[in-house]
Amino acid sequence: MKFKVTLFASFREICGERELALEAEGPLTLEEALREAFGRCRGDLQREVIEGDRVKDNVVIMVNGRNIKQLDDLKTIIRDGDEISVFPPVGGG
Repeated sequence: MKFKVTLFASFREICGERELALEAEGPLTLEEALREAFGRCRGDLQREVIEGDRVKDNVVIMVNGRNIKQLDDLKTIIRDGDEISVFPPVGGG
């Protein structure tokens, strides 16, 4: 199966890539898919996104345009053709 991970803003800079096209055998959990993607980055993006067994509070991850908080969080199943988007914290006021 093939899936895509798109990184935004500072996460793109940490990784050194804007988009990662990946292949895997069969469905994966989102956590497995992210670990695979982050392993291909030149910087330690995993430390910026995942804390223990959860996504850091200020990071937004979407699968096919849906926030993972509305799905099964890191246990969301990733299938062929899925698109994962990873957004860093946004400041403002």
